[in-house]
Amino acid sequence: MNSIVVYDKKNYFFRFLKYKFKDHNVIKKNVIRKINIDELKKATLIFIVIYEDLDILPFMFFHKINNNIIVCSDNKFLLSKYEKFGDILCYDLTQPKLFLFNSINEKIGINSI
Repeated sequence: MNSIVVYDKKNYFFRFLKYKFKDHNVIKKNVIRKINIDELKKATLIFIVIYEDLDILPFMFFHKINNNIIVCSDNKFLLSKYEKFGDILCYDLTQPKLFLFNSINEKIGINSI
């Protein structure tokens, strides 16, 4: 089973992904100290939800281990900082959820039930 790791301090986007991708193992992580590095290396995707500037620390930690990262934020200014990375997909969380779901499916080829 494919696993999706979600770093989301407020659980907002995690709940959405867990509901939409029921056929995948969606794992919530919100404390870096408790993260299993082997689990991150094996993850199909890692979503990081950015709420503030300090969220760059978990991003750098995850990016060092696994490059299959999608950065999500409802703050367009913060999101623009991550768009400068060439290998990082960025999603604006102010978009309708159906649009986000379809975009994720198109970009990475994950299909839900």
